[in-house]
Amino acid sequence: MTTKEVIKHFGSVKAVGFFLNIEPAAIRLWGEQPPKGRQFELELRTGGALKVDADLLPAYFNTEA
Repeated sequence: MTTKEVIKHFGSVKAVGFFLNIEPAAIRLWGEQPPKGRQFELELRTGGALKVDADLLPAYFNTEA
């Protein structure tokens, strides 16, 4: 997921901050992608609406044959 996707999903940086209980300024420091831990938290807490980037997953989660 990208930071832009997260913001679009929630509607604003402020809403993302509220959801994660962090300051909006922290989100602005993420860059192109949220940190790995936040990506996993967002996937879990959004019920999969936002997905962790595949390259962050260990190789044994690779479902391609």
